[in-house]
Amino acid sequence: MEADNFAVSSYVSVVALLMNREEDVQELHTKGIVHSAFSNEETLTLFKWAARHMRVGHSYYQGFERLNEYRNQRYVWIAIHRFFYNNFKTIAAILSVAGVLAGLFRAILSVKQPQHLRQA
Repeated sequence: MEADNFAVSSYVSVVALLMNREEDVQELHTKGIVHSAFSNEETLTLFKWAARHMRVGHSYYQGFERLNEYRNQRYVWIAIHRFFYNNFKTIAAILSVAGVLAGLFRAILSVKQPQHLRQA
């Protein structure tokens, strides 16, 4: 796709999509995506204001598409992590019970085996 003259405004608009609270600005600053001498509140206000008044080009749509792809990929892993995190105690209990039952089953089978099979 050919370059357009709206790369900077597209970038500002995509970053503005990521900002909804001052905490979002802080996180973007921590990750090195946003650098600003302003406070988090002022940076949020600036990006939200600028995004409304800028024209976007192909870069915006490419960036937006990449964000959606990333979010969709991460959603699956987040859901898996959340499931295991929220159910850790239950999973550990089930695995413990399964381990005990497997041990008991093996013990019962070894007792019930004929004598000549145990010696081999």
